[in-house]
Amino acid sequence: MESPELDLATCEYDVQRKQSAEQRRARLLGALALEEARLNDLARQLRIEEEDVERLEGMSLAAFVATLRGIKDERLKAERAEYVAAKLRYDECAAALEALRTQVADVGREVDGLRGAETRYEAALAAREQQVLASGSAVREQVMDVARRIGVERARIHELDEAANAANETIQALKAVHESLGSAASWGAWDTWGGGGLISTSIKHDHIDKARRSAGVARQRLQRLNIELADVGLAGGGLDVQMGDFLSFADYFLDGFWADLAVQNRIEGAQARVLDTGKQVVALRTRLREDQHRATRQIEQLEDERRTLIRTASVETT
Repeated sequence: MESPELDLATCEYDVQRKQSAEQRRARLLGALALEEARLNDLARQLRIEEEDVERLEGMSLAAFVATLRGIKDERLKAERAEYVAAKLRYDECAAALEALRTQVADVGREVDGLRGAETRYEAALAAREQQVLASGSAVREQVMDVARRIGVERARIHELDEAANAANETIQALKAVHESLGSAASWGAWDTWGGGGLISTSIKHDHIDKARRSAGVARQRLQRLNIELADVGLAGGGLDVQMGDFLSFADYFLDGFWADLAVQNRIEGAQARVLDTGKQVVALRTRLREDQHRATRQIEQLEDERRTLIRTASVETT
C-alpha cells in the first residue's frame, strides 16, 4: 500500500493538472470564439466573391456590355481567382476551427476525469496530518510541504511533455511546408529559366497547392503550441512567428497575372520564413526538454528529502 505522504503528492498532482486543464480550456474557448468570428467574416467575403462570379457568368446587362467591350473573359478570370482564394481561406479557417473544437472536447474530458481532485487532496491531507501529528508540528509542516512540491513538479513535467509533443508536431508540419516549397522552387526555376512550358507550370502549382495545405496544418500546430507554452508559463516562448504569414499563405500564389519570376521570388521568401520558424521551434523544444530534466531531478531530491523526514518522524514517535 502506498504511504500517505505519496498519496498526498499524487492528490496534489491531480489538483495541479485539473487547474491547468481548466485554464487551458478557457484559453481554447477564447481562441475558438476568435476563430468563429473570423470564419463568419470569411463566409461573408466568400458570398460576395461568389456573387461577383455569378453576375459575370449570367446574361445580365452588365455582362452583355462587358462582352461587347471584349473584357468579360479577363474580368471573369480575375473574379474566379478571387473566389478560389476566398474559398481556400474559408476552408483553412474551418479546419482550424474544427481542430480547436476537438482540443476543447479533449480538455473537457481531462477535466471530467479529474473531478473531485480537490476533495481527494483534502482527505489525503487530513489523513497525513493524523499520522504525523505525534512527530510535532514542524515535522508535519515539512512533510506536507515536500509532498506539495513533488505534486507541483510532477504536474509541470506533464505540461512540459505536452508542450514538447506540440513542438514535435509543429516541426513535422513545417518540414512538410518546406519540402513542398522546395519542390515548387525547383520546378519554378525550370519554368522561369528553362522554358519548362505547360507541364512544369502545372507541376509547380501542384507543389504550391501542397505547400498551401501544409501551411494550414502548420498554422493549427503553431496555435496549439502557443496554448501549450502558456500552460508552462512560457507564453510565446520567444517564438517570433507572424501568424499572418500562414493566414494569407494562399494569397501569395493565386494571382494568375503575376510573372513567373515574381512567383519564384515569393516561393523562396516563403521558404526562408518557414525555415526560420522551424529553427525557432526546434530551439524551443530543446528548452522544454531541458526543463523536464530539471524538474525530474528536483523530484528526485524532494523524494530523498521526504524519506529523510519520514524516518526522522518515525524515530520521534517511537
